[in-house]
Amino acid sequence: MKFNTFILILTLIISTNSKAQFTNANDIITIQNGAVLEISGDFQNNTNSQFINNGTIIITGNIKNSQSMPNPNLGTWKFSGTTSQRFTGGVPLQVKDIVFDNTAGFTIGVPTTLKINGMATFKQGIFGPVTTSYPLTFANGSTINTNPAPSNASFVNGTVLKEGIGSFIFPIGNSLLYQPIETNLATNTLGFLAKYSAINVGTGNYVTSGTDPTPLIGYNTSEYW
Repeated sequence: MKFNTFILILTLIISTNSKAQFTNANDIITIQNGAVLEISGDFQNNTNSQFINNGTIIITGNIKNSQSMPNPNLGTWKFSGTTSQRFTGGVPLQVKDIVFDNTAGFTIGVPTTLKINGMATFKQGIFGPVTTSYPLTFANGSTINTNPAPSNASFVNGTVLKEGIGSFIFPIGNSLLYQPIETNLATNTLGFLAKYSAINVGTGNYVTSGTDPTPLIGYNTSEYW
């Protein structure tokens, strides 16, 4: 532990002399409950490293995660830069609670994904665009903060995947508008994907063979989910 603490301090000292970057290079670093780590720059978690956040991490730069992470039980990640922050690395970044607080927004590189296991707070900044192949993922039991709630100022531009059952409001829209949709699932084996599109869905073969015999009378030609 002393060795890892030394590496942490040394990295921060080096970062102040150039573009700030915090790198976990093959070490085990734990942020204890109640502790706050502020990174005024980029964060990089290399292969064969272990990073455990039980406290609070505040990051102003980009995030690159290259190491598999366990589902977290504690900890908050707050992204609060002044320029657009990017998620890369190819390996899912696992967080419990997360706060999006950057008016410049957030982007994510393919094939990287972000998985939220606790509560997501959308304060400022649009996250995306996010593809259907690599959606923003909410684990079973995860929630969306309603104070503040997602709005036109902060939501997900693209596809969100929700694991588990129960009620969930997808914080989705396009590049301009927040257009949520709510589901209440009794079963959900593989996860439920949702995406908003501000275009005509087009014609289709709509039938009445489902559980509800009510026929489709019409549909919105300007948007669909």
